[in-house]
Amino acid sequence: MPSRARIAFVFAIVAFCAIVGWQMQLHAAPPLRDEAHYWPNARYLTSDGFPSLEKLRTYSELCTPLSLMLFGWADRLTGGGLPAARYASLGAVCATLVLFVLLARGPDRRVLPAALCLLAFPYFLGVGIHIYPDSFAILFTLLGLALFQRDRPWFGAIFFALAISSRQYMVAFPVGLALWEIAELNRLKPANDRVRAILSSPKVIAGVSGGLVLVSWIVFWGGFGPPGEVKRQAVSTAQNSILFYPQYSLYGLACLGLYFVLPRWVIFDRTLHLRAAVSVRSIALVAAVAICFWFFPPQDNFHYEIDNMGYFDRMIRGAVGAHSTARLIILGAFAWLAAMAFCRRSLASALVLVHLLMLAKAHIAWDKYELPMLVCLWFLLADERIAVLSAVPRSRKLAGAALTPA
Repeated sequence: MPSRARIAFVFAIVAFCAIVGWQMQLHAAPPLRDEAHYWPNARYLTSDGFPSLEKLRTYSELCTPLSLMLFGWADRLTGGGLPAARYASLGAVCATLVLFVLLARGPDRRVLPAALCLLAFPYFLGVGIHIYPDSFAILFTLLGLALFQRDRPWFGAIFFALAISSRQYMVAFPVGLALWEIAELNRLKPANDRVRAILSSPKVIAGVSGGLVLVSWIVFWGGFGPPGEVKRQAVSTAQNSILFYPQYSLYGLACLGLYFVLPRWVIFDRTLHLRAAVSVRSIALVAAVAICFWFFPPQDNFHYEIDNMGYFDRMIRGAVGAHSTARLIILGAFAWLAAMAFCRRSLASALVLVHLLMLAKAHIAWDKYELPMLVCLWFLLADERIAVLSAVPRSRKLAGAALTPA
Protein backbone atom coordinates (compact mmCIF):
# COMPACT_ATOMS: atom_id res chain seq x y z
CA MET A 1 0.00 0.00 0.00
CA PRO A 2 1.54 3.38 -1.00
CA SER A 3 2.36 5.72 1.84
CA ARG A 4 0.39 8.89 2.46
CA ALA A 5 3.32 10.90 1.16
CA ARG A 6 3.27 9.04 -2.14
CA ILE A 7 -0.50 9.35 -2.51
CA ALA A 8 -0.27 13.08 -1.85
CA PHE A 9 2.60 13.32 -4.32
CA VAL A 10 0.56 11.53 -6.99
CA PHE A 11 -2.35 13.96 -6.56
CA ALA A 12 0.12 16.84 -6.79
CA ILE A 13 1.59 15.40 -10.00
CA VAL A 14 -1.82 15.06 -11.63
CA ALA A 15 -2.84 18.56 -10.58
CA PHE A 16 0.46 20.02 -11.77
CA CYS A 17 0.20 18.33 -15.17
CA ALA A 18 -3.38 19.56 -15.53
CA ILE A 19 -2.32 23.12 -14.71
CA VAL A 20 0.57 22.92 -17.17
CA GLY A 21 -1.76 21.65 -19.90
CA TRP A 22 -4.21 24.48 -19.27
CA GLN A 23 -1.53 27.15 -19.06
CA MET A 24 0.04 25.96 -22.30
CA GLN A 25 -3.40 26.19 -23.92
CA LEU A 26 -3.17 22.68 -25.34
CA HIS A 27 -6.88 22.94 -26.19
CA ALA A 28 -6.44 25.97 -28.44
CA ALA A 29 -2.88 26.41 -29.69
CA PRO A 30 -2.20 25.74 -33.38
CA PRO A 31 0.32 23.03 -34.37
CA LEU A 32 3.67 23.98 -32.88
CA ARG A 33 7.21 22.85 -33.67
CA ASP A 34 7.32 19.19 -34.73
CA GLU A 35 3.55 18.92 -34.44
CA ALA A 36 3.43 20.50 -37.88
CA HIS A 37 4.51 17.15 -39.36
CA TYR A 38 3.63 14.68 -36.60
CA TRP A 39 -0.07 15.57 -36.59
CA PRO A 40 -0.72 15.10 -40.35
CA ASN A 41 1.02 11.73 -40.16
CA ALA A 42 -1.00 10.68 -37.11
CA ARG A 43 -4.19 11.45 -39.02
CA TYR A 44 -2.87 9.76 -42.17
CA LEU A 45 -2.09 6.52 -40.35
CA THR A 46 -5.48 6.36 -38.61
CA SER A 47 -7.75 7.87 -41.28
CA ASP A 48 -9.32 4.44 -41.84
CA GLY A 49 -8.99 3.25 -38.26
CA PHE A 50 -6.09 0.82 -38.35
CA PRO A 51 -3.36 1.65 -40.90
CA SER A 52 -2.81 -0.53 -43.95
CA LEU A 53 0.59 -2.04 -44.71
CA GLU A 54 0.96 0.53 -47.47
CA LYS A 55 0.43 3.40 -45.05
CA LEU A 56 2.94 1.89 -42.63
CA ARG A 57 5.48 1.95 -45.44
CA THR A 58 4.69 5.41 -46.78
CA TYR A 59 4.02 7.72 -43.82
CA SER A 60 6.54 10.55 -43.71
CA GLU A 61 8.30 10.11 -40.36
CA LEU A 62 11.46 8.28 -39.38
CA CYS A 63 10.11 7.06 -36.02
CA THR A 64 8.17 3.82 -35.65
CA PRO A 65 4.43 4.50 -35.89
CA LEU A 66 2.73 3.36 -32.68
CA SER A 67 2.74 6.72 -30.86
CA LEU A 68 1.45 8.48 -33.96
CA MET A 69 -1.32 5.89 -34.21
CA LEU A 70 -2.23 6.45 -30.55
CA PHE A 71 -2.46 10.20 -31.17
CA GLY A 72 -4.67 9.60 -34.19
CA TRP A 73 -6.89 7.18 -32.29
CA ALA A 74 -7.30 9.73 -29.49
CA ASP A 75 -8.74 12.09 -32.11
CA ARG A 76 -11.02 9.43 -33.62
CA LEU A 77 -12.25 8.28 -30.22
CA THR A 78 -13.10 11.73 -28.87
CA GLY A 79 -13.43 13.88 -31.98
CA GLY A 80 -11.13 16.33 -30.20
CA GLY A 81 -8.59 16.79 -32.97
CA LEU A 82 -5.08 17.93 -32.11
CA PRO A 83 -5.99 18.93 -28.50
CA ALA A 84 -7.12 15.35 -27.81
CA ALA A 85 -3.78 14.04 -29.10
CA ARG A 86 -1.92 16.56 -26.93
CA TYR A 87 -3.80 15.54 -23.81
CA ALA A 88 -3.09 11.89 -24.65
CA SER A 89 0.61 12.77 -24.80
CA LEU A 90 0.47 14.71 -21.54
CA GLY A 91 -1.49 11.85 -19.96
CA ALA A 92 1.25 9.39 -20.95
CA VAL A 93 3.94 11.56 -19.35
CA CYS A 94 1.82 12.07 -16.23
CA ALA A 95 1.17 8.31 -16.03
CA THR A 96 4.92 7.67 -16.29
CA LEU A 97 5.62 9.77 -13.21
CA VAL A 98 2.63 8.41 -11.29
CA LEU A 99 3.68 4.81 -11.96
CA PHE A 100 7.28 5.71 -11.13
CA VAL A 101 6.20 6.80 -7.65
CA LEU A 102 3.74 3.96 -7.04
CA LEU A 103 5.88 1.12 -8.37
CA ALA A 104 9.27 2.01 -6.86
CA ARG A 105 10.08 -0.21 -3.87
CA GLY A 106 12.58 2.05 -2.14
CA PRO A 107 11.85 4.32 0.82
CA ASP A 108 10.01 7.60 0.27
CA ARG A 109 13.17 9.57 1.04
CA ARG A 110 14.69 8.21 -2.17
CA VAL A 111 11.63 7.69 -4.36
CA LEU A 112 10.19 11.20 -4.11
CA PRO A 113 13.45 13.12 -4.72
CA ALA A 114 14.21 10.81 -7.66
CA ALA A 115 10.77 11.55 -9.11
CA LEU A 116 11.35 15.28 -8.70
CA CYS A 117 14.72 15.01 -10.46
CA LEU A 118 13.02 13.28 -13.36
CA LEU A 119 10.31 15.94 -13.45
CA ALA A 120 12.99 18.65 -13.43
CA PHE A 121 14.58 17.31 -16.62
CA PRO A 122 13.66 20.05 -19.11
CA TYR A 123 12.40 17.66 -21.79
CA PHE A 124 10.23 15.51 -19.50
CA LEU A 125 7.15 17.71 -19.60
CA GLY A 126 8.30 19.13 -22.91
CA VAL A 127 7.47 15.90 -24.74
CA GLY A 128 4.09 15.83 -23.01
CA ILE A 129 2.77 19.25 -23.97
CA HIS A 130 3.24 18.44 -27.66
CA ILE A 131 2.66 15.25 -29.59
CA TYR A 132 6.12 13.72 -29.49
CA PRO A 133 6.58 9.94 -29.87
CA ASP A 134 8.74 9.97 -26.73
CA SER A 135 5.76 10.40 -24.38
CA PHE A 136 4.37 6.91 -24.91
CA ALA A 137 7.84 5.44 -25.47
CA ILE A 138 9.01 6.34 -21.94
CA LEU A 139 5.77 5.05 -20.41
CA PHE A 140 6.15 1.65 -22.08
CA THR A 141 9.87 1.56 -21.24
CA LEU A 142 9.24 2.19 -17.54
CA LEU A 143 6.64 -0.58 -17.43
CA GLY A 144 8.97 -2.96 -19.25
CA LEU A 145 11.82 -2.29 -16.84
CA ALA A 146 9.59 -2.57 -13.76
CA LEU A 147 8.24 -5.93 -14.93
CA PHE A 148 11.73 -7.26 -15.64
CA GLN A 149 12.82 -6.19 -12.17
CA ARG A 150 9.87 -8.10 -10.73
CA ASP A 151 10.73 -11.28 -12.61
CA ARG A 152 7.94 -10.86 -15.16
CA PRO A 153 10.17 -10.71 -18.24
CA TRP A 154 7.58 -11.84 -20.80
CA PHE A 155 5.15 -9.12 -19.81
CA GLY A 156 8.08 -6.73 -19.78
CA ALA A 157 9.00 -7.79 -23.31
CA ILE A 158 5.49 -6.87 -24.48
CA PHE A 159 5.88 -3.32 -23.17
CA PHE A 160 9.37 -3.05 -24.61
CA ALA A 161 7.95 -4.12 -27.97
CA LEU A 162 5.40 -1.31 -27.68
CA ALA A 163 8.17 1.12 -26.72
CA ILE A 164 10.30 0.13 -29.72
CA SER A 165 7.25 0.46 -31.95
CA SER A 166 6.98 4.04 -30.70
CA ARG A 167 10.67 4.95 -30.92
CA GLN A 168 13.46 2.81 -32.36
CA TYR A 169 16.05 3.82 -29.76
CA MET A 170 14.14 2.04 -26.99
CA VAL A 171 15.72 -1.19 -28.25
CA ALA A 172 18.68 -0.37 -25.98
CA PHE A 173 16.77 -1.35 -22.85
CA PRO A 174 15.61 -4.92 -23.53
CA VAL A 175 18.96 -5.63 -25.17
CA GLY A 176 20.80 -4.13 -22.19
CA LEU A 177 18.73 -6.22 -19.77
CA ALA A 178 19.46 -9.37 -21.78
CA LEU A 179 23.20 -8.63 -21.83
CA TRP A 180 23.21 -8.02 -18.08
CA GLU A 181 21.45 -11.32 -17.47
CA ILE A 182 23.96 -13.10 -19.71
CA ALA A 183 26.86 -11.49 -17.83
CA GLU A 184 25.38 -12.49 -14.46
CA LEU A 185 24.75 -16.08 -15.52
CA ASN A 186 28.24 -16.28 -16.97
CA ARG A 187 29.64 -15.09 -13.64
CA LEU A 188 27.50 -17.19 -11.31
CA LYS A 189 27.04 -20.47 -13.14
CA PRO A 190 29.64 -23.26 -13.41
CA ALA A 191 31.52 -23.23 -16.70
CA ASN A 192 29.87 -26.42 -17.99
CA ASP A 193 26.38 -25.07 -17.25
CA ARG A 194 26.63 -21.51 -18.58
CA VAL A 195 25.48 -21.99 -22.16
CA ARG A 196 22.43 -24.00 -21.16
CA ALA A 197 21.52 -21.52 -18.42
CA ILE A 198 21.80 -18.59 -20.83
CA LEU A 199 19.80 -20.24 -23.61
CA SER A 200 17.06 -21.25 -21.20
CA SER A 201 16.90 -17.99 -19.24
CA PRO A 202 13.46 -16.30 -19.58
CA LYS A 203 15.04 -12.88 -19.08
CA VAL A 204 17.58 -13.43 -21.85
CA ILE A 205 14.99 -14.78 -24.26
CA ALA A 206 12.44 -12.08 -23.41
CA GLY A 207 15.03 -9.31 -23.72
CA VAL A 208 16.23 -10.56 -27.09
CA SER A 209 12.62 -11.04 -28.23
CA GLY A 210 11.84 -7.44 -27.36
CA GLY A 211 14.86 -6.33 -29.38
CA LEU A 212 13.80 -8.46 -32.35
CA VAL A 213 10.84 -6.12 -32.77
CA LEU A 214 13.23 -3.54 -34.21
CA VAL A 215 14.66 -6.14 -36.58
CA SER A 216 11.10 -6.84 -37.74
CA TRP A 217 10.52 -3.16 -38.52
CA ILE A 218 13.85 -2.93 -40.38
CA VAL A 219 12.95 -5.98 -42.45
CA PHE A 220 9.47 -4.58 -43.15
CA TRP A 221 10.84 -1.22 -44.33
CA GLY A 222 14.06 -2.48 -45.83
CA GLY A 223 15.92 0.05 -43.67
CA PHE A 224 15.73 2.13 -40.51
CA GLY A 225 12.53 3.91 -41.47
CA PRO A 226 9.92 4.26 -44.22
CA PRO A 227 12.04 4.16 -47.41
CA GLY A 228 10.58 7.30 -48.95
CA GLU A 229 11.22 9.35 -45.82
CA VAL A 230 14.74 8.00 -45.34
CA LYS A 231 15.51 9.06 -48.89
CA ARG A 232 13.81 12.45 -48.55
CA GLN A 233 15.56 13.41 -45.33
CA ALA A 234 18.86 11.93 -46.54
CA VAL A 235 19.77 10.83 -42.99
CA SER A 236 23.36 9.66 -43.29
CA THR A 237 23.23 7.07 -40.49
CA ALA A 238 20.03 5.58 -41.92
CA GLN A 239 21.33 5.42 -45.48
CA ASN A 240 24.70 3.96 -44.45
CA SER A 241 24.28 1.05 -42.03
CA ILE A 242 27.97 1.08 -40.98
CA LEU A 243 28.18 4.83 -40.31
CA PHE A 244 28.37 5.83 -36.63
CA TYR A 245 28.97 9.15 -34.87
CA PRO A 246 30.87 8.54 -31.59
CA GLN A 247 30.60 12.29 -30.99
CA TYR A 248 26.92 11.88 -30.21
CA SER A 249 27.66 9.14 -27.69
CA LEU A 250 30.19 11.39 -25.95
CA TYR A 251 27.68 14.20 -25.71
CA GLY A 252 25.10 11.76 -24.36
CA LEU A 253 27.60 10.60 -21.73
CA ALA A 254 28.19 14.22 -20.68
CA CYS A 255 24.42 14.73 -20.41
CA LEU A 256 24.17 11.77 -18.03
CA GLY A 257 26.86 13.41 -15.92
CA LEU A 258 24.84 16.62 -15.72
CA TYR A 259 21.29 15.30 -15.43
CA PHE A 260 21.89 12.19 -13.28
CA VAL A 261 25.30 11.86 -11.65
CA LEU A 262 25.55 15.46 -10.38
CA PRO A 263 22.02 15.74 -8.91
CA ARG A 264 22.31 12.27 -7.39
CA TRP A 265 25.49 13.35 -5.62
CA VAL A 266 23.91 16.62 -4.43
CA ILE A 267 20.80 14.88 -3.07
CA PHE A 268 22.05 11.52 -1.80
CA ASP A 269 25.78 11.86 -1.08
CA ARG A 270 27.24 15.40 -0.80
CA THR A 271 30.62 14.00 0.24
CA LEU A 272 33.85 14.52 -1.67
CA HIS A 273 35.87 11.33 -2.05
CA LEU A 274 39.34 12.55 -2.96
CA ARG A 275 40.95 9.10 -2.89
CA ALA A 276 38.58 7.90 -5.59
CA ALA A 277 39.17 11.07 -7.62
CA VAL A 278 42.93 10.43 -7.81
CA SER A 279 42.78 6.65 -8.08
CA VAL A 280 44.29 4.68 -10.95
CA ARG A 281 40.78 4.03 -12.28
CA SER A 282 39.96 7.73 -12.26
CA ILE A 283 43.17 8.76 -14.00
CA ALA A 284 42.71 6.05 -16.63
CA LEU A 285 39.18 7.30 -17.32
CA VAL A 286 40.41 10.89 -17.60
CA ALA A 287 42.91 9.74 -20.21
CA ALA A 288 40.28 7.67 -22.05
CA VAL A 289 37.78 10.54 -22.12
CA ALA A 290 40.46 12.99 -23.27
CA ILE A 291 41.51 10.68 -26.12
CA CYS A 292 37.90 10.16 -27.21
CA PHE A 293 37.21 13.90 -27.17
CA TRP A 294 40.42 14.52 -29.12
CA PHE A 295 39.49 12.15 -31.92
CA PHE A 296 35.72 12.66 -31.83
CA PRO A 297 35.00 16.17 -30.50
CA PRO A 298 31.24 16.78 -30.18
CA GLN A 299 31.29 20.18 -31.87
CA ASP A 300 28.08 20.41 -33.93
CA ASN A 301 25.38 18.17 -35.31
CA PHE A 302 26.30 16.69 -38.67
CA HIS A 303 24.08 17.33 -41.70
CA TYR A 304 21.44 19.14 -39.61
CA GLU A 305 20.22 22.71 -39.72
CA ILE A 306 20.54 23.15 -35.91
CA ASP A 307 24.13 23.10 -34.71
CA ASN A 308 23.57 23.03 -30.94
CA MET A 309 22.69 19.77 -29.24
CA GLY A 310 20.15 20.90 -26.64
CA TYR A 311 19.81 22.97 -23.47
CA PHE A 312 23.08 21.77 -21.94
CA ASP A 313 25.00 22.64 -25.09
CA ARG A 314 23.28 26.02 -25.38
CA MET A 315 24.30 26.93 -21.83
CA ILE A 316 27.93 26.07 -22.49
CA ARG A 317 27.98 27.86 -25.86
CA GLY A 318 26.49 30.95 -24.23
CA ALA A 319 29.10 30.90 -21.46
CA VAL A 320 32.36 30.05 -23.28
CA GLY A 321 31.59 30.08 -27.03
CA ALA A 322 30.45 27.56 -29.59
CA HIS A 323 33.76 26.06 -30.68
CA SER A 324 36.08 26.86 -27.80
CA THR A 325 38.42 24.46 -26.06
CA ALA A 326 36.70 25.37 -22.79
CA ARG A 327 33.42 23.98 -24.10
CA LEU A 328 35.03 20.60 -24.81
CA ILE A 329 36.72 20.62 -21.40
CA ILE A 330 33.36 21.19 -19.67
CA LEU A 331 31.68 18.45 -21.69
CA GLY A 332 34.65 16.17 -21.03
CA ALA A 333 34.46 16.79 -17.28
CA PHE A 334 30.80 15.77 -17.16
CA ALA A 335 31.53 12.78 -19.38
CA TRP A 336 34.25 11.74 -16.92
CA LEU A 337 31.77 12.01 -14.03
CA ALA A 338 29.39 9.70 -15.87
CA ALA A 339 32.21 7.33 -16.81
CA MET A 340 33.21 7.10 -13.13
CA ALA A 341 29.61 6.39 -12.22
CA PHE A 342 29.10 3.59 -14.72
CA CYS A 343 32.54 2.00 -15.02
CA ARG A 344 31.68 -0.70 -12.48
CA ARG A 345 29.68 -3.83 -13.12
CA SER A 346 25.94 -3.12 -12.72
CA LEU A 347 22.63 -3.33 -14.50
CA ALA A 348 22.64 0.45 -14.92
CA SER A 349 26.06 0.29 -16.57
CA ALA A 350 24.84 -2.36 -19.02
CA LEU A 351 21.85 -0.20 -19.99
CA VAL A 352 24.03 2.89 -20.36
CA LEU A 353 26.54 1.05 -22.55
CA VAL A 354 23.93 -0.15 -25.04
CA HIS A 355 22.17 3.23 -24.92
CA LEU A 356 25.39 5.04 -25.85
CA LEU A 357 25.99 2.64 -28.72
CA MET A 358 22.48 3.48 -29.99
CA LEU A 359 23.20 7.20 -29.75
CA ALA A 360 26.15 6.78 -32.09
CA LYS A 361 23.61 5.73 -34.71
CA ALA A 362 21.32 8.73 -34.11
CA HIS A 363 21.00 11.37 -36.81
CA ILE A 364 21.64 14.19 -34.28
CA ALA A 365 22.81 14.65 -30.68
CA TRP A 366 20.11 16.02 -28.38
CA ASP A 367 19.52 16.14 -24.64
CA LYS A 368 16.01 14.80 -25.25
CA TYR A 369 17.42 11.44 -26.30
CA GLU A 370 18.57 10.95 -22.68
CA LEU A 371 14.99 11.01 -21.37
CA PRO A 372 14.29 7.23 -21.49
CA MET A 373 17.72 6.51 -20.02
CA LEU A 374 17.07 8.95 -17.16
CA VAL A 375 13.67 7.34 -16.52
CA CYS A 376 15.43 3.98 -16.14
CA LEU A 377 18.34 5.27 -14.02
CA TRP A 378 16.17 7.19 -11.57
CA PHE A 379 13.78 4.26 -11.35
CA LEU A 380 16.59 1.80 -10.59
CA LEU A 381 17.74 4.11 -7.82
CA ALA A 382 14.20 4.56 -6.47
CA ASP A 383 13.38 0.86 -6.80
CA GLU A 384 16.41 -0.29 -4.79
CA ARG A 385 15.20 -1.36 -1.35
CA ILE A 386 18.58 -0.80 0.33
CA ALA A 387 20.30 2.53 -0.12
CA VAL A 388 22.82 2.07 -2.92
CA LEU A 389 25.37 4.58 -1.73
CA SER A 390 25.60 3.10 1.77
CA ALA A 391 26.34 -0.31 0.25
CA VAL A 392 29.53 0.96 -1.41
CA PRO A 393 32.69 0.91 0.74
CA ARG A 394 33.56 4.45 1.75
CA SER A 395 37.05 4.25 0.31
CA ARG A 396 35.61 3.47 -3.11
CA LYS A 397 32.59 5.79 -3.12
CA LEU A 398 32.36 8.63 -5.60
CA ALA A 399 29.62 11.01 -6.66
CA GLY A 400 28.07 8.62 -9.09
CA ALA A 401 28.99 5.19 -7.80
CA ALA A 402 27.46 2.64 -10.12
CA LEU A 403 23.97 1.40 -9.34
CA THR A 404 23.36 -2.19 -8.46
CA PRO A 405 20.30 -4.06 -9.74
CA ALA A 406 17.27 -4.46 -7.53
